[in-house]
Amino acid sequence: MNANKDVGKQVFLKLTEEDQLELFGRLRVFWSNTIEVTITIVGEHENRKIVGVVTGLDTRQGLLKVQKKEGWELIELTDVLSVGLMMEML
Repeated sequence: MNANKDVGKQVFLKLTEEDQLELFGRLRVFWSNTIEVTITIVGEHENRKIVGVVTGLDTRQGLLKVQKKEGWELIELTDVLSVGLMMEML
């Protein structure tokens, strides 16, 4: 994916169909395995990161539900820049 942009800098990015398929594939794997992930999304003023577990994925409505430590959040899939595993430091 060509979405390696700095958090804190607002970026508007149009994902290619191939990028979208890769993103949906990753989200489905994380959803089915309840793995904690880091999601970078486009914010109103700057990009931000959300850490949590994917608990819902609705590609028809374009929504992603993420359970965070302090609650949950619905994210529009078009706002997602990247998704990756949350790696814990030992």
